[in-house]
Amino acid sequence: MGDEEYQETLQRKHQERLAQFEVRRQERLAHYAAKKQTRTHHTENSNETAEAFLETFNKEKRQILHQLNELTDKTPVFERAAKFDVILLNISNIWKFISDSLAFLPNYDVRRAQDIVKEVRLQVIEKRDLLMPKKKFAFKSRQRLTPSKTKKDKPSEEKNTISVITSLSSSNVGFSDRLDETLNLDSNECTGKDLNLSNISNCTIYIKGAPSAMRLNNVINSRVFCGPIARSIFVNDCIDSELNLACQQLRIHTSINSKFFVHVTSKVIIEDCEELSFGKYIFHYETIEEDFENSKLPRDVNNWRDVDDFNWLKLDEPSPNWSLIEC
Repeated sequence: MGDEEYQETLQRKHQERLAQFEVRRQERLAHYAAKKQTRTHHTENSNETAEAFLETFNKEKRQILHQLNELTDKTPVFERAAKFDVILLNISNIWKFISDSLAFLPNYDVRRAQDIVKEVRLQVIEKRDLLMPKKKFAFKSRQRLTPSKTKKDKPSEEKNTISVITSLSSSNVGFSDRLDETLNLDSNECTGKDLNLSNISNCTIYIKGAPSAMRLNNVINSRVFCGPIARSIFVNDCIDSELNLACQQLRIHTSINSKFFVHVTSKVIIEDCEELSFGKYIFHYETIEEDFENSKLPRDVNNWRDVDDFNWLKLDEPSPNWSLIEC
C-alpha cells in the first residue's frame, strides 16, 4: 500500500512539472506571436495589397502542408491517390494566385513565392513516390496463359513492397512524457525504425544507430544527440533546446531559441520559428561511420548553411529568424 501511494505521488509530481513546462511553452509561443505581429505592422516598404498576398499565400501553403502531413502509411491505400490529387490541385491554384498577383508584387517576392511552391511540390512528389511506388514494368502476355501463377506471384511482389512501408508504423520506437532524465537508444533498438520523441522536458537523449525517419514534438530545455537518419526529420514545438541531427531533409515548425547542429543532404526548412541557430553536426561515437553507411547518407554532402525560411519572402534581406554558428 505504501508503495502504491509513493508511485501515485511520483506520478502527480511528474504531471505537475509537465503542466509547468506547458505553461512556459505557451508563454514563449505567445511572445513569439506578439513579436511576429509587431514586425508585420512595422515592416517598411510594405503595403496592404502585398500584406494581403502574404497572408493568403501563407494560409494556402499551410493548408497544403497540413494535408501532406496527414498522409501517412496508415492512410488507406484506396484513398491515397484522391488525396494526392487534391493536394496537387491546391498547388495549381496557388500558382495561379501568384500569377494573378504579379502586377503589384516586387520581383523578389514573386521569385521567393515561386521557389517555395516548387519546394512544396517536390515534397508532395517525394511523398507520393514513397506511399504510392510505381509498379515495375513487365510484359504480361505469358501471364495471361497461366492465370493461376499470375495471381500467386504478383501479390507476393506487391506485398514485399508494401511491407517496407507498413513496417515503419509497426516498428516505432522512442520516448514520450519524460522529465529530468538521461535516455539512451542503441543501434539494435532503433536502426531501420521510425523514431518518435514527444513531450520531452529537461532531458538529455543519446541515440546511436540509423533510424529510418524521426519526429520530435514538444521538446523543451533538452539536448538530443542522434545518429544518421535515412530519410527525413520533422521537428515541431522545440523550445530552448540543442539538437544534433543528420538526415536527408530537416523541417522545423513553431520552434524558438534552439540550436541545431546538423548534417543535411538537401536543405533545412523552417516555418513559424524564431531565434534558431545552425551549425555543423558534431555528434560522434565509435560506430557512427557504420551507421552513416547503413543510412546511405553521403558524408561529403552537408548543406547545414542552406536554411529556407518559409515565412520570409524577401530575397534582398536575410531572415531574422535564424543565424549560423561558425565552428
